[in-house]
Amino acid sequence: MSVPEDAQSSTHALIQRGRAGDSSAWDRVFGRMLKRIRRWAHGRVPQSALGAGETQDFVQDAALGVWTRMDQLDFRKPGELDAYVRQAVINRIRDQARRGLARPALLPLDPGIIDQSPSALERALDGEALVRYQHAFAALDVRDREAVIARATMGYTFDQIAELTGRPSAAAARMSVNRSIERLRRAVDG
Repeated sequence: MSVPEDAQSSTHALIQRGRAGDSSAWDRVFGRMLKRIRRWAHGRVPQSALGAGETQDFVQDAALGVWTRMDQLDFRKPGELDAYVRQAVINRIRDQARRGLARPALLPLDPGIIDQSPSALERALDGEALVRYQHAFAALDVRDREAVIARATMGYTFDQIAELTGRPSAAAARMSVNRSIERLRRAVDG
């Protein structure tokens, strides 16, 4: 993808203005560059990596990484900024693809399979504490119950729990699980 000389030189000038404190110059640099990079990245993300987000998420993440390092980077030749961000996008796609290979696919839980043996929780709690736990667990929101089960029983990561329960992020999933477990602990303690 070639960038015209005059566009690159104006990009270079905009970068200099941005470093001098002109935030509108940064808006123009990244607005123009993101348009080109999104077009370039379209269709390049393999299906195995798309579970983590859309192509535009990879581009946005890469651009943010470049944004935080703009004071350390020096782009003088035509197309250097675009090439640098393209490589950052490729690196993020590769990282996500590697994570996808290392992690098994999420499978829906089959509600028809029920283990009738006493659980470790039932064996650990006495009768009254178990009843308090069961009432507290039933009082949790369905998504919170799924999150607790996914974390405590199945060992899901917070990223996986966020995807499973429709939470916006791993941090939101972690907070939900921790709050739910704390509610259950207080109920068992009486």
